Amino acid sequence: MTVRNIGDKSLWLRPLGLLIVWMALPLHALSQNFLPNADFEIYSQCPDNLGQADRCISWFNVVHSVDYVNCTFDITIFYASNTGAHTGNGYMTLATYGNPPGSAEALGCQLLSPLQIGNFYEFIIHTKRPISAPANAICGGMCLYGFTSNPIALGSHFDVCTSNLAGATFLGCTPNVTDTSWQTMSFVFNATDAFTYIVISPECAPLCYQATFIDSVSIHSTPSTAIFQPQQDVSIMLYPNPAKDILNVQLANNIKTEELTYFISDLYGRQVFEGLVDNTSSRINISSLAAGMYVYSYGNKVGLKPGKIMFTKF
Repeated sequence: MTVRNIGDKSLWLRPLGLLIVWMALPLHALSQNFLPNADFEIYSQCPDNLGQADRCISWFNVVHSVDYVNCTFDITIFYASNTGAHTGNGYMTLATYGNPPGSAEALGCQLLSPLQIGNFYEFIIHTKRPISAPANAICGGMCLYGFTSNPIALGSHFDVCTSNLAGATFLGCTPNVTDTSWQTMSFVFNATDAFTYIVISPECAPLCYQATFIDSVSIHSTPSTAIFQPQQDVSIMLYPNPAKDILNVQLANNIKTEELTYFISDLYGRQVFEGLVDNTSSRINISSLAAGMYVYSYGNKVGLKPGKIMFTKF
């Protein structure tokens, strides 16, 4: 879920315009799912053991070996759960391995059509965790990565995080998977490339062992309207973007910060942070925010048009 995946590089908003996203409807209401076999129901062969994600049509192992559950195969003898699939009979189980590198299983899929550069999409996934040990720790959320080519073209991958694979673009993570019953999680991301493959993986967490069940996944175009509006000659720099705990904010030197207030809102317009801008350079602790996409804006009481820029919290 990122506006532009540029790591620690700076992202500048110039006076040419600013991007405003308006969402008046549920994000997935008007578009088709880009993921085939999204409920994991269709298989080439019934699974009969662990690590057989490749038996599910359109899905394949990317890191380690994801467990596919369908037919009569019962995963609960390995990972205890008191409920079956969210939809139908098929679902997947992905685990972090609890080793020092924090490697995690990863599941890949080729999209029905490439994502359009610059468009916004919503990723929806249903998750739960085991009800008892050994794999019921809370290690993180479920993450999504985009690829422009097949992520297993160079062979199988082991003991790595998906983020370290060649060609991986981080798109976002859900909040931590904490519930032992199915819960719906989602986030919005911006396609920074014409991605043709996606990979779903638990958030890498060294020395943490968690199995996560997933079902009913989807990627939909958002029915949002993006418009550009002219602004004054001002610039904002936010870095790093995506950010995890600290967001650095740099305003252009010609901006007077007297009585200047900043706001951070989610994409539904709900304000989550507010504070005073006391310098053209500042640091904001965003560690308490849930993973997702946000809008940083600022303005004052003396007529300066507000500047806005989008950033991602992971």
